[in-house]
Amino acid sequence: MSYYFTNLELKTAAVSFIPPLNQDCAFIVLSMLNRPSLLAVANSSSIGFISARHFLVQEATLHNFDHAVTFCEVVLANDLAHLVRLLIIKKPIPFFAHRTPGILAKFASNLADILDKAQALDTFAVESFADTLISTEPRIATALLARRPRDR
Repeated sequence: MSYYFTNLELKTAAVSFIPPLNQDCAFIVLSMLNRPSLLAVANSSSIGFISARHFLVQEATLHNFDHAVTFCEVVLANDLAHLVRLLIIKKPIPFFAHRTPGILAKFASNLADILDKAQALDTFAVESFADTLISTEPRIATALLARRPRDR
């Protein structure tokens, strides 16, 4: 016994239960999401990334050097430095182990540019390699002294 299915069509109504949101409503909804939810929105599509990045750059704790480099590049490329309120860079890999020549100087310069433009920056900390960054880019020392981490 064999069955043949020909031209089987499933028609679904193109009805949305959620009406389209204007920009103000979308901003309010995104502002209520926690960090994992914002990351899910950002990973859903390019529009989701563009919408969520405004909130994701406000408080950043970066756990390795590559993430710190990418964060700086994205923030500067999209002119988001003024939104950064908290920036903590935790224990990145040693720079001498990184294989890209000149990456430390470029990263230090990008980080200093962000610190110069970050109008709302309240907390800034670099763990384990601040002396290397300060000797590469003196503007970082000023930011470290001005914005010491606070107990939360």
